[in-house]
Amino acid sequence: MTIRALTDDLGQPKGSCCGEVTEEYRITGNRYTDLSKAKIKINSDAKGKTRACTYTGSAIEPGGAGQPELVITTGKGRNLRVLTPKTEYTEGDYEILGYYNNIGKGNSAVILLRGLGDFRGVRAVKFSISASPVDAGWSGVFR
Repeated sequence: MTIRALTDDLGQPKGSCCGEVTEEYRITGNRYTDLSKAKIKINSDAKGKTRACTYTGSAIEPGGAGQPELVITTGKGRNLRVLTPKTEYTEGDYEILGYYNNIGKGNSAVILLRGLGDFRGVRAVKFSISASPVDAGWSGVFR
């Protein structure tokens, strides 16, 4: 949306001088769901429980390619809806704004999400990064 100022201080049309301001607005209908009401699971197990992501030494970015799974749902039963992320090619129901403290081990990693379309709001979700498990099947000699 572009708004052009074409009046002087008294609201009268201004000669040849004008200004231009460009701003992005999001218009939503009366029906929307706040992202704070959504269920968010990161790296869930077979029973659907969220579990810690495994430390790799690199950034952990749930929802990214080759990264732990990120599942966001709203509603229950017949009204259950799995939200889709915004991609380069699709609008989606939410977008990932960023990740914080997502490299080292601990409980303070955060993913920041923003609702799109029928969903609104911004939500920060904490997730854990745990130490890499030791491979119990390896046998050998350290030198």
